[in-house]
Amino acid sequence: MEGHHESEPHFDFLNENLVVTFDISSEALQHLPIISPEDRRTGRERFAVLLGETRYEETDHAHIQIKGVYQESEGENTYGSYTEGKEQIIYDPALIRRAVRQVQKIPEYYNYHFLGDMHTHPISLIAEPSFGDLQSHLRAYKEGVVKEHEPFIFAIAGMHESGEMEYWFYRLVRTTESPSGFGYKALD
Repeated sequence: MEGHHESEPHFDFLNENLVVTFDISSEALQHLPIISPEDRRTGRERFAVLLGETRYEETDHAHIQIKGVYQESEGENTYGSYTEGKEQIIYDPALIRRAVRQVQKIPEYYNYHFLGDMHTHPISLIAEPSFGDLQSHLRAYKEGVVKEHEPFIFAIAGMHESGEMEYWFYRLVRTTESPSGFGYKALD
């Protein structure tokens, strides 16, 4: 989508047999969206864009480094306000591209490329993809917003029963185990 990652056009991110590992910088960790008490009450989902770089370790292994997280400012509502279970987050890739380009104009963020997105589940509190999440990511591939040879990951933020935030990172993969032919695989 945005940016120029180290190119590896033969790497198919939708192939469930290929290995995709990741790490996340301490700076990015500090900016992951959280579920506030108000969000739990209202069901408002928070949305963020994951930024960083991809390295290809071998022909069957890509490593994604999440260096930053871009979130809309409070009250900005670029992506809208969403209620879990009632409305699906549908974002405008053109708006995200413009936002990423603005970030990349700052010299220290030049290599912060679009990697994917993340959102919270404030009602279910489960950090697992929903059916709506699957449909949204399938649509991104079908509409050509992302391509199988480009890194595209996503994360779900939930809350552990202890009250601690929980983050799980996934990618969409082709699978014979689903009627749609697609499913999710957690990143290593």
